[in-house]
Amino acid sequence: MRIAFGAEVLWTFLTMGPVVRFLLTDEGLWLTDMARARYGAPLGSFGSLSILHWRSDPATVFATYTALLVCLTLLTLGAWTTWTTPLSWLLAEQLYEYASTGLYGTDSVVRVYLFLAMFSAWGEAYSVDSWRARRRAILDGAAVLPGRRKAPAWPVRLMMLQLACIYCASGLLKSGITWRDGTALYFVLNGDHLYRFPAQTAVTWLQYVGVLPVLTWLTRWWEVLFPVVLAGVALQGYEADRRAGTWPAIAPGRRLASWALAVVAWCALAGAIGGRAVAAAAGSASSGVTVAGTMLLAAAGAAAAVGVYRLVRRSWPSGHHALLHWLLGRRTWLGFGVLFHLGIEAGTNIGTFPEIMLAVYCCWLAGPELERLGARLTPQRVDIRYHPDVAGVRRAALARLCAPWACRAFTADVTLPAATIRVESLGGRGIRHRALRGLLHAASRL
Repeated sequence: MRIAFGAEVLWTFLTMGPVVRFLLTDEGLWLTDMARARYGAPLGSFGSLSILHWRSDPATVFATYTALLVCLTLLTLGAWTTWTTPLSWLLAEQLYEYASTGLYGTDSVVRVYLFLAMFSAWGEAYSVDSWRARRRAILDGAAVLPGRRKAPAWPVRLMMLQLACIYCASGLLKSGITWRDGTALYFVLNGDHLYRFPAQTAVTWLQYVGVLPVLTWLTRWWEVLFPVVLAGVALQGYEADRRAGTWPAIAPGRRLASWALAVVAWCALAGAIGGRAVAAAAGSASSGVTVAGTMLLAAAGAAAAVGVYRLVRRSWPSGHHALLHWLLGRRTWLGFGVLFHLGIEAGTNIGTFPEIMLAVYCCWLAGPELERLGARLTPQRVDIRYHPDVAGVRRAALARLCAPWACRAFTADVTLPAATIRVESLGGRGIRHRALRGLLHAASRL
């Protein structure tokens, strides 16, 4: 998540470079006082988070911009992430808060996820910090590689919840006539300020045969219903804990009391919201009844869904597996999202929005899944033979740190010269990948 998201945010700000002077300095679109009056707060108050509202000369702006690029680079590499993550958020806010001219949805995603990242420990792995800590331990004579600290899961859960909120809100806002009649994508792909390539003939044909209308409706309802994947993830975790025997046993009376409390709380909330709807509708009781009835109907539907789920799990194992891993599974919802954003990238020119959104998907992947993905992407697996003295073991360990996925096996070989290692590829062939060859060569010389 850190590498993918940090690299995309860094690229986003790098592409902003040619227009920084125009958008953010007092030699461009806004004078300092004008920007503060329009987008900030009165001088001397604490309502503005941007130092540029007090001074936006080119030297100050470009110093802030350069510092942000440096922090984002270090964040992506995983160097001093405890400091570079909050500094990246703070410096980005200096630019974002100055003026909203030229900002769009991508910038909101960047701001939100940089903020959430401050609470995560995403520098504990795949980072310069982690590599340096383990390298230092090896060079100091550690008998075994020190273990990595576990990263707390709750910031990742917040990131997942945030993505569900983004998609659901976006889908609910797609309420115009073009989204209902299936012409929204047709107009987007024909907009000369949006399309990447002029393809009016192909777009018109796709609209005529019904492909674009179907994709329009699918996109809208995929976004509106995206939060159901959260239920799928929660149910998968619940079922995994039940199989492992780690799910806590609850007394029947306590479980019944919790359900009763949930029903009472939901009914009270429905009544309160219904009363506010009555007041907002100038005393129209029908409005409050409609809102309260909708909430009660939703509660009844949720209770029915629980019963149906228990029935399917008990009497239809194959259907239960399909429900968890396909209908509610990440492979379905995130898979459609990957195709959706790749389609946006191929057909429209809206900056780095597709790449930023795809980078955020990394927070939905578990550690073992990333390990398997990395193993598949490794260009070549190699064997490490080392002399079993202290220096040889140390260099073999450093080779493992430099290219963990590429090192397949480690074998002690007393026939090698002291303090040396030898890298052998599968089948005796040479190491073809230049980056891998350079990393292992460097490790053998440390």
